[in-house]
Amino acid sequence: MESDAISQLKTLLGTARDLRENLSRADRLQLGGLAEALRNELERPDEALFRVTFNEPSHYLGIRLAIQWGVFDALGDVGEPGKSSAQLAENTGADPRLVARFLRHLAANGTIREVDLDTYASTRLSASCRQKFYKDAVGFMFDDFYNVGWKLPSFLDTISHRNPADINNGPFQHAYNLPGKSLYTYFGENTAMAQRFGGMIQLYNAGKPFFWEDGYYPIKERLVDSGPKSDEDVLLIDIGGGDAGDLGLLRKALGSEVKGRLILQELKHIIDRSDQDGYEAQVGDWNQVQPIKGARAYMLQHILHDFSSDDECRRILRNIIPAMTPGYSKLLIKELLIPDRNAPSAFTAMDVNVIQSLSGQERTESQFRNLLESVGFKIEGIWGHQNALDVVIEASLS
Repeated sequence: MESDAISQLKTLLGTARDLRENLSRADRLQLGGLAEALRNELERPDEALFRVTFNEPSHYLGIRLAIQWGVFDALGDVGEPGKSSAQLAENTGADPRLVARFLRHLAANGTIREVDLDTYASTRLSASCRQKFYKDAVGFMFDDFYNVGWKLPSFLDTISHRNPADINNGPFQHAYNLPGKSLYTYFGENTAMAQRFGGMIQLYNAGKPFFWEDGYYPIKERLVDSGPKSDEDVLLIDIGGGDAGDLGLLRKALGSEVKGRLILQELKHIIDRSDQDGYEAQVGDWNQVQPIKGARAYMLQHILHDFSSDDECRRILRNIIPAMTPGYSKLLIKELLIPDRNAPSAFTAMDVNVIQSLSGQERTESQFRNLLESVGFKIEGIWGHQNALDVVIEASLS
């Protein structure tokens, strides 16, 4: 006879779709965290360690191979009829028995569904893995980045297990034997890796609102009102904003009636491929003294987390300060804000990953306040969104 606890969990599982569609991202993350906590309490230590060391790496391996073999493409969308392992192996160039073994493991972990004997169908995850940016994200983390994690302990040995702080000589450089060369500089040389990294960034942003959308940062009240009065003035400069096209979308959202230029400052290889639709793009980065004076807002999106050294962050901020007009110009920082207590794994995983890639660090609110105040900024407000992980911090010269 089934226990009451199992019956209750089955009932809750039956409502999962409604919960997914109706709960905010924050509530979904909290519910997921509680589910993980329940599993952690139910597992014996040997079972937990087996899951972490055996199951999870081999599950990721299965996803990586399934993408390479075209399995997810062959399965199609959710609701399509199931296919046998032999059918799915037909065009892979791989041994059908080998494919069947990984299909079983993917089904055991819920990435695909086993609908009959040796027959499998898509889930939301496997169907999504047909998209290019999903494939690029998996490729970046598995092919380009896993070896950095494997070699992190030996790198920490070389610095006596201090907090990594040198963006140009960290775990990434140690793993790839690239002393003195930053990750972003290397992307300019290895465009295939840069493309895969771009897919990972798209994956991080997928399903999340843009910072100017309703319920997030109130851009009209905070920037547009009392902002530029002519098309020659500058509304916002996105310093090191990448090539995600945010500014083009922002211009469309603002409409032609809103005055002020939108400017992207980035490295040359990014500027060369930018479409500049609704915005301007110019070569520049956060290491340079800001050349454009008196803009309404200067924005740093996921820049300060590249540096665990507060001194490096202060240097970047001091490059902006001379360009700002006191009482008018604002600094916007869009970053992850780690809760001081009970931080979800979505936050802590990002913190560990920026250690590996950039010797960086995600920060708490108190750390941001101390950092900004140390160079003469005052935080005017912090805005989040129920479906976003990042916050927007607005600061002005005090």
